[in-house]
Amino acid sequence: MWNYVLDICEIQNYMNYFYIYTRQCSELESTKLQSE
Repeated sequence: MWNYVLDICEIQNYMNYFYIYTRQCSELESTKLQSE
């Protein structure tokens, strides 16, 4: 049971990290476009 809970927490952390990472990438892209 605990393993299952830990897996969910890890998945959520991973998804949060991935979301933040992709958002930063898109923000970088938009700033690049603006600076050109």
